[in-house]
Amino acid sequence: ATQKSFQIDEIFVAKFKYLNFSKVKVFSQFSEINFLNLMVRCNRYPKPRFVGDANTGEAATNSLPNDMWKAFLNETGADLTITCETFNDEATENENEQDVIEQTPARATFKVQKGILTSRSEIFAAMFSHRFSEGETSTIHITDMSPQALREMLRFLYTDKMENANIHAKELLRAANKYNIPRMKLLAEEALCQNLSDETVLDVAKYAYVHNGNNAKDFAISCVVSNFASLIRREEWAKFVEDNLDLVHEIHLRIASKLESNQRPTRRSIM
Repeated sequence: ATQKSFQIDEIFVAKFKYLNFSKVKVFSQFSEINFLNLMVRCNRYPKPRFVGDANTGEAATNSLPNDMWKAFLNETGADLTITCETFNDEATENENEQDVIEQTPARATFKVQKGILTSRSEIFAAMFSHRFSEGETSTIHITDMSPQALREMLRFLYTDKMENANIHAKELLRAANKYNIPRMKLLAEEALCQNLSDETVLDVAKYAYVHNGNNAKDFAISCVVSNFASLIRREEWAKFVEDNLDLVHEIHLRIASKLESNQRPTRRSIM
C-alpha cells in the first residue's frame, strides 16, 4: 500500500508542483480507502437477476413480440384493410380446368396498422406514398397468397418472428421477393431447406432458383452433389436435367471442383 501511495503521490506532484506534498499524500490515501470500500460494497451487494428468476420471472410474461402480436389480434390502431382471395395451389395443380372454375376460393380479411407495414417494407411504403389506389382507399387486395401464408407474413411484420414458416415456405419466399423483405426471405429460404431428402431436394433447388432464393439454391445444390450417386438413379432425374440446364451446369461445376480438390496432392504425398 505504501509503494502504491508513493507512485500516486509522484504523479500528483509531477502534475501539481505547487501543491503541498502532505496534502497530496492525504488525498491519495483517501482515494485508496474509498476504492477499497467500493470493492467491499460490490461484493456484499450482488447484481440483481430478476428476469431469469423462477419466482419473479412468471409475473413478467410480456415481451415486445408477444405484445405486438396481441395488437395484431385485437386490431389495435388498425387503419388498413387487407383482403385475401386465392385458390388452393395444390388443388389447381391436381384438378382439371372445369374443377378449378367450380372451386370456391379461400377468403380472409385482416385489419392492420399501415405504419407497421410501411416501416418494414419499402414496397408497402411506396404503395402508400405515391398516390396509388391502395393509399387512397386504405385497402389492399391480395390474390397470390393463401390466407394462412399472408397471416404468417403479417406475424413476421409485427413481431419479426414466424411460427409456421416451414408450412408456407414457398409462398413466403415469393412474398419476400415481391415486397422486398430481406430478413423474411432469409427465414423462408432456411425453412425451405429444413427437411431435404432425395424426394424433395431437386424440387427445392429448382424453386429457389426460379424465385431468387440464392442461399436455398446453393444449399440444395450442395446436397445434390453430396447425394449425387443416389439422385442420378431416380426416375425424375432425367426430367430435371431436361428442364433445368443452368442448374445442372452448376451441379456439374460443383462436382468438378470437388473432384479436383480430392485429386490435388498434399504436402505429405509429395514428400
